[in-house]
Amino acid sequence: MASQKAICEGLTGTERSNCILQLRDKVDTVVKFRLYNLEEKSERLKDRGVSEELVVDFVSLIEQKKQEYNQATTAEQKKAIVREVKELWQSFITKAKAQVKA
Repeated sequence: MASQKAICEGLTGTERSNCILQLRDKVDTVVKFRLYNLEEKSERLKDRGVSEELVVDFVSLIEQKKQEYNQATTAEQKKAIVREVKELWQSFITKAKAQVKA
């Protein structure tokens, strides 16, 4: 996406604005997909012994973060939410590892 940003920066006027808006939409789509994917990964861990409660709590947190992401108005706000999700995932994985059946 960095190369696409460079392409946008090389444009001018309306073309540049449209290019940047399209790039932002692509980034938002990727982030939302990854959030959804984390939910799916956590759900699959139930088959390996991770408790329903731990998974439900994690999915609820991710749903909240998706709403916050959708309401964020700046790139910095969105980046902060992504960092928070990364921390939530790491915490979830640490707890889940203790529950996984060998």
